[in-house]
Amino acid sequence: MGETAKGEEMNAPLRLAVFDFDSTILEEEGIDEIAGLLGPKVKKEAAEITRKVNEGKITIRQGFRRRMKKMRGLPVSGIKKLAWRLHFKKGFRKLVSVLHRRGYKLAVVSGGFGILFRELKKREQAMRLFGAILCNEFGVRGGKLDGTYSANVVESKDVLVRRLARKFGVR
Repeated sequence: MGETAKGEEMNAPLRLAVFDFDSTILEEEGIDEIAGLLGPKVKKEAAEITRKVNEGKITIRQGFRRRMKKMRGLPVSGIKKLAWRLHFKKGFRKLVSVLHRRGYKLAVVSGGFGILFRELKKREQAMRLFGAILCNEFGVRGGKLDGTYSANVVESKDVLVRRLARKFGVR
């Protein structure tokens, strides 16, 4: 029985597991935590914008613009340090390890920001198992956020997931 199960698994089609980042892999909502570096008032305002986005009261794009305005001038060094204080969801490490051992390709598609992912990848083995990340990036000038961003993920994640599936040869 063990050999059959192994043989079947070896001939199984490629698999892809795609995760969101903020409040899924992480306990926290990254953009709200980043805003918190500017103080509790800005963090509360950013969280309110996030709530409105999640409830569909404003678009993701509108929410981004509003939060980015508030974070203009924030030093990138503070964001990098913040990444080291974030928490993974319970069971995340084990889930990723099991999926990886079973041959899954792992990816992140997130409206969050790549800087947090890259910093967490430095400290956490489980994060290094991800073969792809599609996320947004902050505009930076002189080591500080300039209020702009590249919006790689702002609306429909399903298109991006299909693109990843093609990249990894998953049907």
